[in-house]
Amino acid sequence: KTGTVTVRPLRAGEAEMMPVVLQSKAGVTQAEAEELLPEARRIAARHQNDAAVLAALAEAEFDADNDDEAIAAAERALAIDPQQINAYLQKGYALTRKVQDAKLPYSAWKDVRSWWVKANKVENDHPIPLVQYYLSFVEPGEKPTKAAIDGLVWAMQLAPFDSSVRWLVANQMILDDRYAEAAKVLAPLAYSPHPGEHTDQARRLLEEVEAKAKGSAAQPEESPSAG
Repeated sequence: KTGTVTVRPLRAGEAEMMPVVLQSKAGVTQAEAEELLPEARRIAARHQNDAAVLAALAEAEFDADNDDEAIAAAERALAIDPQQINAYLQKGYALTRKVQDAKLPYSAWKDVRSWWVKANKVENDHPIPLVQYYLSFVEPGEKPTKAAIDGLVWAMQLAPFDSSVRWLVANQMILDDRYAEAAKVLAPLAYSPHPGEHTDQARRLLEEVEAKAKGSAAQPEESPSAG
């Protein structure tokens, strides 16, 4: 059921920051990020009490590879509005990259993981914390928990259009010998109406998975041994 929808005008800071937000969300190169950052900082300096503006600044800082500055801006945003989900995301991204770059110890993966849990509690049906929680096991080479895998599958259901999430789900199901389910997940990739560079790869993998699913289904169940 659709909940109550409320609409309000953008605050002055939000409106001023919107061109920066649009560019950040569309994706930027390193050079574009560095060019965009001064404008984000100027706007944030004028609206230091607007959590959405500070979260957008955190995103601009992260895009420019300034992890500590991104974390600081995100924390300022959350101090104003503890429900500001984009601030959670940007701090989580920055923490993750710091661990990946060995600027934080390997043990900090546990802190990264707990941060994505906090983000999920703020917005249960946001797919990014679910995906990142799963990746916080996979990237350091640890086996994801059932909760992490279930969360990843739910993220795909929330964002079925995201091919990268669908690939993650399919690969995990193959690892878990869930071939019939993997085939269902792969089918939209293999037969996409907008084929891309991975369409052929998905089709080949789908054929392999379907064959394994048929093979698993054809195997007779083991009879219980006599006592």
